[in-house]
Amino acid sequence: MGKRATIEAESIPPLCDMLTDEIYEVRASAVRALASLAQLKEGKTQIYDLDKLNNIIELLYDLDEQTRLNTVQLIAACAEYPPAREKFKQCLEKLKEMAAKMKVQQPLVAQHADIAVEVIEWKP
Repeated sequence: MGKRATIEAESIPPLCDMLTDEIYEVRASAVRALASLAQLKEGKTQIYDLDKLNNIIELLYDLDEQTRLNTVQLIAACAEYPPAREKFKQCLEKLKEMAAKMKVQQPLVAQHADIAVEVIEWKP
């Protein structure tokens, strides 16, 4: 099933509900799936319209590295949508901190945090 078909099958709302699951593997997988679906405009807008951006921002503080990596990728994808970009300005300092402090221990998280910062700070 392609991304568009997955979005049309209304998979985004249940995935968003999984962002607060107690099991870290569930959170990490849900964020990864949402990051993939957010590559399409319909995915970005649905995630924004479900008012789950605060839940996404909270995942930047997750103890699981994979969840944090997937989260910065999801933020970068969603932040291409202007209303989401505005909301994600709330976590800009955290993303900058992640980009600076995680370069050695978690280079992928740092790299993608840098990308998310660039997307959020982009001006048309």
